[in-house]
Amino acid sequence: IQAGKICFKGLSRPLRVHWHRDLLADAQIKGAVFTKESRRWFISLQVESLAIMAPAHQAPGTSAGIDVGIEYFATWDDGATHDHIPSHRARSRREKDLRCAQRALARCKRGSRRRQKVRAKLCRIQRAIVNDRQTFLHTQSAQLSSRFETIFVEKLKLRNMTRSAKGDIAEPGKNVAQ
Repeated sequence: IQAGKICFKGLSRPLRVHWHRDLLADAQIKGAVFTKESRRWFISLQVESLAIMAPAHQAPGTSAGIDVGIEYFATWDDGATHDHIPSHRARSRREKDLRCAQRALARCKRGSRRRQKVRAKLCRIQRAIVNDRQTFLHTQSAQLSSRFETIFVEKLKLRNMTRSAKGDIAEPGKNVAQ
């Protein structure tokens, strides 16, 4: 690492990197994984450091059970209290932009330069939805893991839970009460 850039054996010049976190002083880079998503490259560095020690949990002995739901993203209960985590609905927030971009792509002539541009815009919108969803999941898991030392999660398949309730008002599905 030289002046905020990374040098790799076999490359003629160092790579410019946008660091989201500083490396520790005694960190030794053991490996790197390069991934490309659409037109962007990402580098995940694997480091070894003696300074990284897992601290003791802030609330030792605490535990909670989590149920993933349909109406709410999740509901947790620790025996004394319970609370809901509202659904994030990352896609529905960008539904209008997504719909407009998909319509614009459908109107473009295949193989045209305009279609490439519209497709790139559609990819950016979809990538933003994915990033938004991942950020939400990471923040929720970080909050729960900092609050509870042990977390129990029931392994359910939502498709199996909602399959019997399909139908409409005139002919509802069977086992709707479940």
